[in-house]
Amino acid sequence: MKQCPVCKSTFTDATLQFCMSDGVALIDLGGGQSNVSGNPQISTEETVVMPSGGQVRVTVPEETVQTQQRSATQRGGMGLGLKILLAVGVLGILGVIVVAAGVFVYFNMGKSGKVTTSASSNSSSSTPSSSSNTSSSSWAEKPKISSEQQAIIDASTETKWDDQGLSWKLPAGWKKMDVSKESFNYQAPDNAVLLVNISDLGDSFPMDISLKAYYDQAMQQLRNGKYESVKIIELDGLSGVEFTEAPPPGKDDARRHQWIGYRRYLGQVQQLNVMTSTRAANFEKHLDDFSAILYSMRANK
Repeated sequence: MKQCPVCKSTFTDATLQFCMSDGVALIDLGGGQSNVSGNPQISTEETVVMPSGGQVRVTVPEETVQTQQRSATQRGGMGLGLKILLAVGVLGILGVIVVAAGVFVYFNMGKSGKVTTSASSNSSSSTPSSSSNTSSSSWAEKPKISSEQQAIIDASTETKWDDQGLSWKLPAGWKKMDVSKESFNYQAPDNAVLLVNISDLGDSFPMDISLKAYYDQAMQQLRNGKYESVKIIELDGLSGVEFTEAPPPGKDDARRHQWIGYRRYLGQVQQLNVMTSTRAANFEKHLDDFSAILYSMRANK
């Protein structure tokens, strides 16, 4: 049994070295490695994820959001507003974790002078760069929009997030739940959700390095059977990792379609986390809706 010293998540997989939620090195509950106090501090030693060979790993946030969504779905007595607030709160916490990871990656680059990432066997190499306004990848695909998805986009209403210069086309009936500077939350009549979270990472965060690391981690999840599909997709000039979760065990469990990318906006590097989700029993019904919403994204440069 292993445990994350920051979020306290536990894992039974003995091969895991890092937390699936925040990328922190796991500690063995059966061993003597534990310097976690009642109020754990994130130290450079624990949070800079540097496996052998000097490779930086920035993991795809997964377990915390999934756990929160399942909990919110199964609590029949909870008000709808509280369920959504809980999900948005989790995304906010993940944003703070990503900011911390970005700071430590940057410091590590300053110390070592070089950071490398391992490339997936079915991806081409690219030169990391953070000088442009977007994360770039020579192997990013343009989304392949089906006729059904295009029809949904054409019939939908553009919904703007003015604070962040972003917009999506949302089908009829989707209503605003909560919008702030960092989060954007809309909901369908049957409780399917669009949750978007923005994290500011400073002006020197290595966008392309982190994008490649997210892709490598997502491909590992695909091989492990946790994801059904993984692609690098370019949305209005922004490259990001698009992935769809495999069907969960229970029909009431949450299932996600998600895209994580980076951009430079108003002088800051930002992580964009765009997630659509619903209970597993309704996922296929919303599959074209979710793709149409994601592919309709427009971003101010």
